[in-house]
Amino acid sequence: MEQRVSSSESVSFSQFFASLFSVFGTLAILLAVVGVYGVMSWVVGQRTTEFGIRMALGATSRRVVTMLLLQSLRPIALGVLLGVAGGYGLSRALNSMFFRMTVADPLVLAGIAGLMLTVALAAAWVPVYRVTRIDPQHALRQS
Repeated sequence: MEQRVSSSESVSFSQFFASLFSVFGTLAILLAVVGVYGVMSWVVGQRTTEFGIRMALGATSRRVVTMLLLQSLRPIALGVLLGVAGGYGLSRALNSMFFRMTVADPLVLAGIAGLMLTVALAAAWVPVYRVTRIDPQHALRQS
């Protein structure tokens, strides 16, 4: 039976597409992480003088980090919501292609949304944390 199932054209077709979607899904997540990190680095780099002024006037690095993470949380949350909506729509379209795939698996959607939210916040935190370590005088001279 195992030989018959493995030689079946429909099973190999489904396995091929499942592998292909896994590879492209992994590449998409990697591209999203690199894109979020790049955009956050650029935004933080553009605002270095502002952070230098804030810290020179007495703002703590913790307050600056909190402010920037809260500001970056809005677009990240919007992206996650749009991603969940798109994932739901695509799962309906792919339902006929794969065996035993539910229309929208809430566990998978929640897991991917949580993963992307965590990765996006971590990618936003790195450049924000880095800018709070610079000397305010150096940041003011960069302008």
